[in-house]
Amino acid sequence: MSVTDTGGEFETLSLELETGQQYTLQMARVGVGTDVTETDEAYLTDVSGSVSTVPESGSELLVVEARDEYNNPVSGVTVSADAVAGSLDDTTARTGPEGRAAFLYEAPASVSSRIEDTVEFSYTGAPGTGFDAAEPENVNMTVEIQNTAVGGSAGDVPYSVTWDDPDGGSNDRYEFDVDTEGSLLDMTALVENTSLTNATIDGAEVDFAVNDSTVATVSPGTDTSGSNGEATTTLTAQSNGTVRVYAVTGGGASDYLDVNVSGVGAGSDTIIDNFEDADIDEYGGDVNQFSTTTNPAFDGSYALQSDSIGNAVKYINTTSAPANDLPEYPREGDTFNYNFYPNSFSTNHQYRALVGFGETSGGKIYEVSIDETGDNTGNFELTVSNGDGSETSDSTFDLSTGTWYEVEVEWGTDDVVVTLTETDGTELASVTVDGKGDGGADELAFGNQGGRTTFDYVRKTRAGPATRAYPRRAEQLSR
Repeated sequence: MSVTDTGGEFETLSLELETGQQYTLQMARVGVGTDVTETDEAYLTDVSGSVSTVPESGSELLVVEARDEYNNPVSGVTVSADAVAGSLDDTTARTGPEGRAAFLYEAPASVSSRIEDTVEFSYTGAPGTGFDAAEPENVNMTVEIQNTAVGGSAGDVPYSVTWDDPDGGSNDRYEFDVDTEGSLLDMTALVENTSLTNATIDGAEVDFAVNDSTVATVSPGTDTSGSNGEATTTLTAQSNGTVRVYAVTGGGASDYLDVNVSGVGAGSDTIIDNFEDADIDEYGGDVNQFSTTTNPAFDGSYALQSDSIGNAVKYINTTSAPANDLPEYPREGDTFNYNFYPNSFSTNHQYRALVGFGETSGGKIYEVSIDETGDNTGNFELTVSNGDGSETSDSTFDLSTGTWYEVEVEWGTDDVVVTLTETDGTELASVTVDGKGDGGADELAFGNQGGRTTFDYVRKTRAGPATRAYPRRAEQLSR
């Protein structure tokens, strides 16, 4: 590498590349200040599907990518496509976070001999007369169509792939309400032999894609069918709208399911504290016994972790912090969740993991405690206190170190329902205590005893009325 001074505004950078080596070029644009603008799409390139072979009536997934002048992917670009001999399930698609747009190509039902079909793509409009694949905004692909005729009849695709509609319907459409179902949707495609009844195919590779990644994405993009013929992927909702989800096999079989995504933003989680600021400045109390950590973290890069604490309970809480408020607090009408991770248990069976919330004026404070029973059996119980009394789970349960658990708190007017689950939703315990009326919101506390605990991702999953800000008070969380 050498730099030559040209005597002008710019200098020349020269790189000597060795023959027979593969190189990757990466460039970037960095902006600082208020006048920085986003980069635009500069060219289109093919990613997968070109020079593929498809049988008559078969399908193939064709993927292109829009990039900017610095070779980085550009999302939100509408790409149009057109096929000469075959057809496309959808002639437009929008690029997602990776800059990619996917199209489902469908071969003609019959060809007299093996032919090559050309598929044209452009982000400046529908390809047509005058299309030039050499222009940066255009690209084309070649698909080879096999003549599979036997005895004068067109041959069939060797096996089929069919989406399992999540609601059990048969209309190739699913209504996906993120507000009630969450943002993730598990999807299953079944691969079967078309010449045999109920003969599933084991080991078939299935590609998954969507026609609009701004509405939803799928991951993984490829899965292999198991002995039951099923291949799976997970759809993640990004915004409201309808997205077509494709499942395509290498043998030319395909299916699609239209997913109508709604409720994005209506019930989105509101972060109370996820500790991504990497400090605990919002808390006072036994702050020398707690710190942020990167290992483990349930969501993001940081979590709150206690030291290895002995027989005395140690707390941190917001009402004894000097100045810094949290952006949100849980309050009556909310449903909020948090996750905790037992790092270690003490040998004297006195482990406790506590979270307090409420409003300190008038003692309107609730406390959720997961306690080891102390009977030397390693059993645990869930106890919830409302300041006047407490309720404990009817039966004990097991907890393991090195495992994340989740607590959901439904803070109602008449009662507060607390449910402890494993992260897969398996319920371990549930307790209900009387509500104490609307006490506002200025308190969030964490406590630990008899071991070490990590807490993370405190968030409102369903919000009640807007949180009111209350002045700070010096009172400690009453115990």
